[in-house]
Amino acid sequence: MNLLKNLKEKRRSPCRHICRHHCYLHGRSYGNDLHYRGYDITELAKHATFEEVAYLLIHGELPNKTQLQAYHQKLKGLRGLPDALKKYLSRFQPARTQWM
Repeated sequence: MNLLKNLKEKRRSPCRHICRHHCYLHGRSYGNDLHYRGYDITELAKHATFEEVAYLLIHGELPNKTQLQAYHQKLKGLRGLPDALKKYLSRFQPARTQWM
């Protein structure tokens, strides 16, 4: 689990205070690079996990260890399929199904 201890917020977007409350994703280009919520996307790609970046984009800050663990549990809880869909899918038998 990488908590990005060495990654620093380099630049602040001038509209961060507005976008923070109205959108989940804010990308801002400064010259030849791209920043999300003030963090260089190249550094995020090198050092962050998918969940850390998702948390950053939704909450506006990088998660600490406790927040990241809670976010992992939340995402895990959202992965299940509804029982009605499971029942519907179980009716299909792969041996009888034609190839696409």
